Amino acid sequence: MKPIDRTHHSSDGPIRVWVYRTEGGWFARHQGPQLDGGMEFKSLREANAYAEQSFAEMFPEHKCGGRCTNNESPAAD
Repeated sequence: MKPIDRTHHSSDGPIRVWVYRTEGGWFARHQGPQLDGGMEFKSLREANAYAEQSFAEMFPEHKCGGRCTNNESPAAD
């Protein structure tokens, strides 16, 4: 499993959703023009799930189209 790293183009502008390793585990983050936050998790699986679910809850009308991208993310250790 790899940490997710996506950029969604929403009605609020581009929103980056990504997961990265920290000393304590994994951090799921959202960042956009009016959004900057996230949460730390012990497992990669939990962080990925939170990142996906919370984005879907914040932007329920969003449907990925040609402008949304999957960014390169390093493999999990």
